[in-house]
Amino acid sequence: TGSIFSPTTTSGGAGGALVPLNMTSALFGPNGNSIILTFSTATTQGTLQQSSSSLSSLSCDNYFGTSILAKLGNGATCKWSQASTLEIVFGSSASFVPTDSLVFKPNAITNTDGLSLQAPSSVFSGPVSAVVPFDVVNSPQ
Repeated sequence: TGSIFSPTTTSGGAGGALVPLNMTSALFGPNGNSIILTFSTATTQGTLQQSSSSLSSLSCDNYFGTSILAKLGNGATCKWSQASTLEIVFGSSASFVPTDSLVFKPNAITNTDGLSLQAPSSVFSGPVSAVVPFDVVNSPQ
């Protein structure tokens, strides 16, 4: 996987203070067909999906507006693999590129203290490490 986002600030709390929710990393999946987002603390949404009997993928329309959904592709899905990790799997005709912004709906993601994501949008950057394709040529002997 290749890193495509680095936060500019980090936050933390001590002595029982509320800890803000921040995105700490965003990676393209190893095959380039998904984005894996990691947050600084457990999210309410991730905790609920982890505790449910079904860990199936959900529509991403709870998290993103129409313009972002269009870039993620028709039928894009979102799945919380951990309480603080969201995987977005691109749908058909996805057009999302590393320089696009990923903008969440207001209050779409909250931590277990009820605090919303501090920076609800991020610009992806970077080259991405992906699987390198190679040719295989078969010929008659």
